[in-house]
Amino acid sequence: MDEETRVITGATLVALAGGVMAFLVMTNLGRGALRRVGPALDDVSCTLQEVRTIVHKIDGVVQEAQAMVADVRAVLPSMKTADSPHDVPYGV
Repeated sequence: MDEETRVITGATLVALAGGVMAFLVMTNLGRGALRRVGPALDDVSCTLQEVRTIVHKIDGVVQEAQAMVADVRAVLPSMKTADSPHDVPYGV
C-alpha cells in the first residue's frame, strides 16, 4: 500500500467516525440509540467480567493439577503404565 492510499484511507475513516459521532450526539434518533446501547453495553461488560472470573478459576484448577502431577512424578519417578498390578512399582 503506497503513501497516497494510506492517507486517503485514514482520512476516509476519520470522516466516517466523525459523521457517526455527529449523528449520535446531534440528532434525537442518535441520542435515543445511545440511550438504548448504554444498558446493553453494561450487560456485555458484566458478562465479560463473569467469564474472566471463570477463566481465573479454571487457571487455578489447572495449576493445582499441574502441581499434583509434579508431586506424583517426584514421588514415583519409575511409575509406568502396566498391564497387571505386579508390573507397577511400590504396589500402586
